[in-house]
Amino acid sequence: MTGGDEERRMLLKGIVVPVDWDQTGKVRTIGVLTDYEGEYEVTPGGASDQLMMHLRSEILAEAVLLNPVGPVKRVRIYS
Repeated sequence: MTGGDEERRMLLKGIVVPVDWDQTGKVRTIGVLTDYEGEYEVTPGGASDQLMMHLRSEILAEAVLLNPVGPVKRVRIYS
């Protein structure tokens, strides 16, 4: 991890929710819906595969904010 990533590191608390599905209804992308109703899309890699098994569960995870500006905020979850 580079020094720039350290500045964007955050603690993310919320509920794991599906964000995008394939044509058969399988979840392709997940997100985390926070207490203050912010939604963060989780990018592939890190712990995202593990989170797929915890849909509708509350989590507290260490993440790196990848794009703080824009309509869709993306994070990479590390733990």
